[in-house]
Amino acid sequence: MLRCLGSFRHIQTSSAQLLARRMPLLEVFIGEFLRAVDHTVKRGLRSDYLAQQDNLFTLRGKLHMAQHLRLNLCRRDRFYTEFDEFSLNRPENRLLHAALRRALTWTASQASQQLARELCFVFADIPTSDQSNADFARVRPDRGMAHYDAALAWARLILQDESPLTGTGQHPAPSLLFPMEAVFEAFVAKHLARQLNPSLDLRLQTRSLRLVRHKEQDWFQLKPDLLVQAAKTNRLVLDTKWKLVDAKKANSKEKYGLDQSDFYQLQAYGQSYLDGDGDVVLIYPKTETFSQPLAVFDFPKSPGMRLWVLPFCLHTKRILLPPCGSLDQLFSQTT
Repeated sequence: MLRCLGSFRHIQTSSAQLLARRMPLLEVFIGEFLRAVDHTVKRGLRSDYLAQQDNLFTLRGKLHMAQHLRLNLCRRDRFYTEFDEFSLNRPENRLLHAALRRALTWTASQASQQLARELCFVFADIPTSDQSNADFARVRPDRGMAHYDAALAWARLILQDESPLTGTGQHPAPSLLFPMEAVFEAFVAKHLARQLNPSLDLRLQTRSLRLVRHKEQDWFQLKPDLLVQAAKTNRLVLDTKWKLVDAKKANSKEKYGLDQSDFYQLQAYGQSYLDGDGDVVLIYPKTETFSQPLAVFDFPKSPGMRLWVLPFCLHTKRILLPPCGSLDQLFSQTT
């Protein structure tokens, strides 16, 4: 399912204790890092006083007498001094520059490459960190440095060739929360298209019909997740639900854990897209409590329409069809 993540909206939380494991970085993580660095740059890069020593023509800072006498015994125009220079060359900026250079070599996204190059130009006068562990140890949470936090958290993962996993760990880093209903829908659509017979077409997020018409205007868009067509004729309407179904709760009170609103939704889809005659399907993830299709649901006022509740196996990447064979003609039995 991870391959489906890059195109989804997501919610970024402030931080989380994540388990780190060596693995390739996903484009979505690189994108988040670049956006965090861009935010840091817009808020302003912080400088710091950097202690330096040099043999100068003018006395600046503190004179190092021993070095001065050794080097300038015959040069009265020179002063070997130690002085502080206000510079952007501080550990935090070196780490971000190093992570930017690495992210630029990893990303295949043109948008990310462009943003990474623009940010590298901002850091052009700052050397990259060649000892990231030492520089991370030198990071100081000074006043006014809060806008560095997210960027440095991503930089730590990038420079250590790690990627966050959804588990408890000791690595503080931003976390990403993806709407699993959208991920599940995309995953099912990708693999269901391979399971359909070649003569059929699978359309995603069809939105051609409306529920009612009022004052010469169409209201309430009907947008099923998946629509199967043959020669532009609608054959099957499917909707995915990232919810748990329990086949043991087969009674009128618990109703397998199904939602009445989902049935209303599929009835409206069936009436509009199938003219009340055909099959509509609710797809749920296969679990230990939902490993086989449920018995068919009939609509008393629409005798030509049937509703199926089917499990989709995330391991085999296939939908499990009802044993009666009612949907077999639409699907290929080969993997």
